Amino acid sequence: MVYQIVGRVCENERKAWAEATEKAIGGYIGFVFENRILTKPMINCRIESGCFAITTPTGQLEEMKQVFQKLSEKMP
Repeated sequence: MVYQIVGRVCENERKAWAEATEKAIGGYIGFVFENRILTKPMINCRIESGCFAITTPTGQLEEMKQVFQKLSEKMP
């Protein structure tokens, strides 16, 4: 089984997200949660929509479930 956390940067931060992803083309952007890098995908293009997805790294299914639960608790 694979877990995936899908999200979107809030409206007022989308321009900054688009600019950051444009600057990172060919490089990586890290997703950090509780002072730990969850994943660092390679960026292939500017992402205007603000959408993103974090997929379970191999062998870290239980850890990703815990991250999802903690994030869910913080959502309004």
